[in-house]
Amino acid sequence: MGKYKLIVLTEPKEGCEAEYNTWYNHQHLPEVVAVPGFGSAQRFKLEEVCGGEFKQRYLAIYEIDAADYSPAIKELLHRAATGVMELSQTLNADKTAFAVFAECSPRVDPPKSR
Repeated sequence: MGKYKLIVLTEPKEGCEAEYNTWYNHQHLPEVVAVPGFGSAQRFKLEEVCGGEFKQRYLAIYEIDAADYSPAIKELLHRAATGVMELSQTLNADKTAFAVFAECSPRVDPPKSR
């Protein structure tokens, strides 16, 4: 079975950060993981840019554990388009980017100390 990650970069509208975070954490994350094919989800806030450029300060990582990620993404987009999944007015849609990534290496952990 394939292992995929849906990576979503977002930014709240000006002056709406608290409301945006409440919506994202308490409504949107649970709605996304309720879509068949999705597993866990977690958000992160940009702490420091160490190289390159970022237009967004928020990152969400969703696990998709399926042989084919397409049905999960199709259902997610369908729910968003039909209003089954409510997208907040506090989300700056112009600064939203998302993509599916597939594992291409095994996980590497640090050596255990002796």
